[in-house]
Parts: sequence; structure tokens; C-alpha cells
Amino acid sequence: MNFTQKMQELDKVLQKIDDNNITLEDAMQEFESGIKLIKECKTYLDNASQKVKILTDESEIDFKERIGE
Repeated sequence: MNFTQKMQELDKVLQKIDDNNITLEDAMQEFESGIKLIKECKTYLDNASQKVKILTDESEIDFKERIGE
């Protein structure tokens, strides 16, 4: 699953938990699924953030080298 699909799945989990007709056991199971999805999304975002940082740092170095700093 990609990031967008995980977020969509998380939205479905939240809708299920919000349903007043869900049992406590089912709500707990959905909650566990939601926590797992949140952790996976956070890891994805952390990795993306790190890549952006690396790319922008490299771009800054390249730019400075080109202008002679």
C-alpha cells in the first residue's frame, strides 16, 4: 500500500470506530489497525522529510559551488 492508500484505509478505520453500533472488541481491533497505519504513515513521512533535507542540502552545496562560495 502506498501512502495515499494507507491514509484512505485509516479514514475507513476511523469511520468504523465512530459507528455507534460497533462492539468494544471490534473497536479495539480497528484501533490497533489504525495505530499500525499511523506508524507506517509516520515512517513514510519521516523518510520523505529526510530525503527532502538531503536533496535541499545537496542543492545548496551545488549552488554555492556554482557561484564560487
